[in-house]
Amino acid sequence: MRQKTLVYPYDRQFLPVLQFADKVEKYEFCSLVSPSGWGLSGKDAGAAGLATPVGIIVTDDFEAALSECETVLVAQSDLPLSKEEHLLPCMRLAIEQGKHIVCTVELTDEEIQMLSELADINSVRFEIANKRADHVRLAKHAVENTIALHDIHAPVVMIFGLIELVSKFATQLAFEDYLVSQGYSVSLITSREYGELLGAHSAPGFMFSKEFTEEEKIILFNNYVKQIELRESPDVILIGVPGGMLPTTNRITNRFGITAFEITQGITPDASIVCTLCAEYSAEYFDNLTPLLNAKFSIETTGYVVDNIATTFSGQEQDEDLPMLLLDEAALASRTFPHVATPVVSRLEREKLFTDVIDQLASYADTMTL
Repeated sequence: MRQKTLVYPYDRQFLPVLQFADKVEKYEFCSLVSPSGWGLSGKDAGAAGLATPVGIIVTDDFEAALSECETVLVAQSDLPLSKEEHLLPCMRLAIEQGKHIVCTVELTDEEIQMLSELADINSVRFEIANKRADHVRLAKHAVENTIALHDIHAPVVMIFGLIELVSKFATQLAFEDYLVSQGYSVSLITSREYGELLGAHSAPGFMFSKEFTEEEKIILFNNYVKQIELRESPDVILIGVPGGMLPTTNRITNRFGITAFEITQGITPDASIVCTLCAEYSAEYFDNLTPLLNAKFSIETTGYVVDNIATTFSGQEQDEDLPMLLLDEAALASRTFPHVATPVVSRLEREKLFTDVIDQLASYADTMTL
């Protein structure tokens, strides 16, 4: 039986999990709590992304919502929230009131020990859903032995974000659903650290650790995917690539696409989808962008998915973050994009691109049998 679960803090980052909640076997999301001042209290959860209503109204009263749940899922959020002032006190309160905890945010060893001991005293579970520390521990053991690159035999599709926060995660989940609906078995490695929550795999924590060289990260990622292939024998491996691909400005670097580069050095995808902002694009923009991405990352871009996020960034500001503007889905549906060799579709039409990817993989299979 699924546990009645409260999500805190709730914002746009968690919305895709709600939209694909059928993938979550253990938890039934019954309460969503967003801190006062985030502008979501009293609204349907879909308002976090100006998306179709989800059917759950967000509240800002954490204590009142506790009475309606068995478990509290502590979520990562796009908006900053102090762990010491908000997250840890809420977890302590929930445990003291007999609620189980599932935590996706990173905690120190001392914080984990404190919360685990409190959970034992109150006879509840404290669970870390973020697998980053486990990945690092296993990777340390692996590099003590001889590791090498392996051939991946299943077709690999990668989902990139030109920058962060452009519905890359939602696109991964939607594409997995589409592939399954077409009769394919899929192994999904999400761009987030809590993929197991949705029955998938997480972006491996060693990719973000300073304890490994860049060469080791490339080989370790290749081995990580190979082990999944051997265990699951999927028809398709779908990989959500963490981070962005290219710098936006001198300050907003998207880590220069380093993680994307390392992943594509370890495994060459058979097809790739790139998610991006909504803007007034010219055909020349994509005519120049596609060969740049293909050359830099050794990929073949199948198409672009345009999210319902625009920016008011003029190119002159020195902010460390892009100012973002959410567009409602009606506004996104009315947008038109240039007709170029590499298809460009809105998030609402991404299924067209999914079909293109399957056709692309099928053409490769036909070629190999000739």
